[in-house]
Amino acid sequence: MTDWQGFVGGRTANGFWLYDDRLAIVEDWHAELWIDDPDSVALCRRGLDTLNASAVYGTSVRRILARARARFADLV
Repeated sequence: MTDWQGFVGGRTANGFWLYDDRLAIVEDWHAELWIDDPDSVALCRRGLDTLNASAVYGTSVRRILARARARFADLV
């Protein structure tokens, strides 16, 4: 999970999967793209590295979820 308050920067527009840094499968609104061009796969790797740098785990993610749950409880 990403804590947007501590977000490092950047974002991915589409979902994607990396396979052994040789293949990226990118979900677009109209197609599933299989990309094996090394430069394009490297771009997906940099996007994933950016997201990983912003990820939170354990106690931090539980706090974020508790805050979100409390905010949504007020809407019901």
